[in-house]
Amino acid sequence: MLASIRQMTCSRTTSDGRNSDLNNIYGQSIGVCYGKDGNNLPPEQDVINLYNSKGIGKMRIYSPDPKTLQALRGTNIELILGVPDDDCLQLLASDPAAAAAWV
Repeated sequence: MLASIRQMTCSRTTSDGRNSDLNNIYGQSIGVCYGKDGNNLPPEQDVINLYNSKGIGKMRIYSPDPKTLQALRGTNIELILGVPDDDCLQLLASDPAAAAAWV
């Protein structure tokens, strides 16, 4: 995961030797999917710190993970949160009250 984030971040060196985040130059932001399947994954807070240090302002997680959500607390990282399974998705899609309670 860390290698894929490093490959996806964009920066350049300005004429005076400073590094410049391309997100700030072009007004766009980068989002990265944060998959949790695997072994030997870094702690959630380390991943959030990496996002912040690389100027990554958007994250997608595939299901609500309490440790990840806690690590995101107080950051300005925008989040797309996946619904864990089709049965839950069907319930949330058909019942606004259930969707509001889930959020």
